[in-house]
Amino acid sequence: MSARLAVAVSERGGLARGCMALCLLLAAGLVQAQAPAPQDAPQAGEDAVALLDRIQRAAARLDYSGIFTRQYGNELYASRIVHILDGTGERERVESLDGERREFLRHNEEVQCLMPEQKTVYMEKHRQDRFPGLLREDSHDIGSHYTVVSTGEQERVAGHACNWFALKPVDDLRYGYRLCVDTDNDLLLKRQTFDTDGQLVEQVAFNMLQLGDQVQTDWLKSDWAPRDWKVVEPVVSSVDLAGQGWRIPVPPGFRPVLEVERMMGPERPVSQWVLSDGLSALSVFIELYKDQDAERHPKGTLQFGAVHVYGARLADFWLTAVGEVPARTLQRLVQDSEYVPRQDAAPR
Repeated sequence: MSARLAVAVSERGGLARGCMALCLLLAAGLVQAQAPAPQDAPQAGEDAVALLDRIQRAAARLDYSGIFTRQYGNELYASRIVHILDGTGERERVESLDGERREFLRHNEEVQCLMPEQKTVYMEKHRQDRFPGLLREDSHDIGSHYTVVSTGEQERVAGHACNWFALKPVDDLRYGYRLCVDTDNDLLLKRQTFDTDGQLVEQVAFNMLQLGDQVQTDWLKSDWAPRDWKVVEPVVSSVDLAGQGWRIPVPPGFRPVLEVERMMGPERPVSQWVLSDGLSALSVFIELYKDQDAERHPKGTLQFGAVHVYGARLADFWLTAVGEVPARTLQRLVQDSEYVPRQDAAPR
């Protein structure tokens, strides 16, 4: 699997990482910035869960519209979002304002990614960790792996006051975060991601924001009329990697949430195993190794903002691990994996 495809299919970022691997790396990161020292003592794990649950509820239940930016290195990308909760559930529109034009239209769990240059619509399932959401999975175990600190700082983001909180990981397997949460309604206004050395590697924040009655339903309408466009549905099927002979170690605090096989091209099946701790997530992609595809595979460690990619060959396979976690987490995962096919198993 190519680094471009793996990153796009992998993890958090809403418009930045989806659209069937065509919306690449509109990630965020202000490099070489130090996290301010927290002023208050860490609070209990259940307080971390409560904070994240409030943020998640606000992202799902409030009506809001605005422009948010993602930055990594010297790159800055902007997107416009409109979110409304009505009698039919959640409705959302997200459009890119930089680079290739693309647009996401969501109704509850169903997402259409419109690619006007290709006149193609890619169908997806909604991921609730897309900004201003935060949680990928159930939050009940998060308090075991992160502590929350109220820094005592306030800031104004897009004209709205917010309080700063720090999420501190208990180990070096995951990132730390700083979250600026609206003082009135718990909406996440700014999120910063820090590596294990305390360096800021990603930032996403609102630059303009309207709430409540200011948000108009007409803003959900697309600029495009894709009735005659090509529609692409994901081609996936369930797979039993352990049954095939794969022994992939699960990092502490993570748990498997998805195990599928995807068709990435004609006669090119790729297995995907997704792990999450509720906040962080990573994927392992497995495919048969072919010499003619050697240049396509990422070798060693690559980094795009907060996203790391690590690829290596194992027997007759190529493994690519992708996730918004420190590089060492992916390296250990791949290097400690084993393939021991059962005697009665059909060839992979």
